[in-house]
Formats: sequence, structure tokens, C-alpha cells
Amino acid sequence: MVSIIVLSFSIYCFITKRQSNLIRLKYLKVLF
Repeated sequence: MVSIIVLSFSIYCFITKRQSNLIRLKYLKVLF
């Protein structure tokens, strides 16, 4: 379960690497 979250997060960061950190924080809030 945890490895899936880490994998999805790494893929998300790779895709949205040029976007602001605010969006990443929103994604983290969705996960947790």
C-alpha cells in the first residue's frame, strides 16, 4: 500500500515537475 503511494507520488512529481508547489500540497492533502 505504501509503495503504491510512493510510486504514484513520484509519477505525479515527474509529470507536474514544472507546476507550482501549491498543487503538490493539494495532492498530498488528497492522499492524507
